[in-house]
Amino acid sequence: MKNMATITCPECGKKLHITDSRRDFAFCEYCGAKIEIAPFVRNAEEPSEPAEPAEKRDCGHTAADVAYRLVDAFASPFEERRTKKRAEEERKQREAEAAERKKQEQQAREEADARAYAEYRSAQNEKYARQVGKSVAKAINYYRANTKKCLIAGGLVLVLLISAGVSSSNSKQHAQEQAAHSAELARLEEERVANSHLAMGEVMMPVISDYSDYRNVVKQLKDAGFINVTAEGKGDMILGIFETENDVIEITVDGAPDFKEETWYPMDIPIVILYHSFYSSSSSSDSSQETAVAETTEEELCYGAESSEYSECYWVMPSSGIVRYFLKAPDSYAAGITGRITSGNAKSGYKVHFNYLNGWDETITVTDDGLQVTRSDGTDGSYTIPRTSDFIQSSYDGPVSDIPEGVDMNQYVEEQMAAYGIEASSDTTEQSSSTASKSTSGEEDTALGYVMNTGSYRVYYYIDFANHEVYYFANGNGDETAMRAKIVSGSFKDGITIHFSYDRGWDEQISFSKYDMSLTDGNGYTYSFSKAPTGAVKQILSTKTVIK
Repeated sequence: MKNMATITCPECGKKLHITDSRRDFAFCEYCGAKIEIAPFVRNAEEPSEPAEPAEKRDCGHTAADVAYRLVDAFASPFEERRTKKRAEEERKQREAEAAERKKQEQQAREEADARAYAEYRSAQNEKYARQVGKSVAKAINYYRANTKKCLIAGGLVLVLLISAGVSSSNSKQHAQEQAAHSAELARLEEERVANSHLAMGEVMMPVISDYSDYRNVVKQLKDAGFINVTAEGKGDMILGIFETENDVIEITVDGAPDFKEETWYPMDIPIVILYHSFYSSSSSSDSSQETAVAETTEEELCYGAESSEYSECYWVMPSSGIVRYFLKAPDSYAAGITGRITSGNAKSGYKVHFNYLNGWDETITVTDDGLQVTRSDGTDGSYTIPRTSDFIQSSYDGPVSDIPEGVDMNQYVEEQMAAYGIEASSDTTEQSSSTASKSTSGEEDTALGYVMNTGSYRVYYYIDFANHEVYYFANGNGDETAMRAKIVSGSFKDGITIHFSYDRGWDEQISFSKYDMSLTDGNGYTYSFSKAPTGAVKQILSTKTVIK
């Protein structure tokens, strides 16, 4: 045709056949590129006919150009999208075909591998079958020729199998016994730790399970062994719409709202339970609760009594609602128990309950001379020697620990005095002169003795600085042996490290203060020991057999 032309796409290099070279633009059917036709066609294919008049040329060409420009304006975008879509479809088809070919090739390889492996296993099975057949035949022939030997060998194998089974059973039983032994040791260790805390007048804070009623919390704390527990109603309820009566608001231990459960605290530590209650003009607390009724404005009273065997002291603390009773043996040993004021005041007399053994009550009356004590068993006593609150530490040498609950107090004191080698008939002056050196620096002492009461027996440490040896032993539990350790480093001032060579060996750390000793054992547990008369501790050690 007259207006046909062939051009080359500048983008992909493909030959394009243009049916109408008069158009300004065309689109490559291969890559979709837009190509300007004029530079390629018009100048090269100019018509040879004489030029028409300007009027006619301008009129005809102008109309055609306008028409084609309109076609290009509307058709080009559609053509471009169609070309791109066709190219994209072709690309996807090629990729799909390639993927399918790859999949088929992979499947063919896997099938070939499977066939090869099946042929290999079949050949191996045949081989093994032939070998087994030969082995069975040889075994039969051997058994026929050596029947007696085979029977003996079979019996030995059977015996070995039975022995192995018995050994396995014994090993299992041994493992079970070891586990039970370990559990028992853990229980005994827990019991030892608990006894140590109880000997120091400490009880474990229980896990509070129910905060919905303060009475349940009070019961839990008292059952745990705490003796200074009070409950206070806030009086914040009017209608009881938003709060529930008796619900616990806060628990403070020694004035602090933060405390740790399953942690040891002094049994007489003040514990206050604040709970929701209805407003009352007379009182913000429940008058029926079992708390001390003594006025907080009453003064503390501290009076004592002396005898040839020991000295006593009652320390009445109305503000805390407790009474502490102290007993001091002539050798500077001291012990104490704590009672709770249940009712009364200084004018009418204090009703006090001690929760040891089966428990007992005492009535303490304030007189002109001091204190008059009447006990539930009918005995009484007068305490007329004035004391001050600091008398406890100044007069009683060292820390005062509560007598463990459940222990007879008189028997306990007698055992302590006997353990220290103190005669009940001896007077204070004689005992004081017979005690070991009272040096507190430690530098002048070549040996020191310390004691810790566990409740049922006593544990002693005898430290011989001159010979660099430490002896550990117990008294009252039937153990007649003592263990010896070597001082490997340290001093009285900085603390010492001792080593026990028994079993696999272990180290312990000891630090000293004026009146007591702190010991950290090989398991990391720390215990406090009170200073004891060195001569008395040495005398007890002399009755023991030292394990070397």
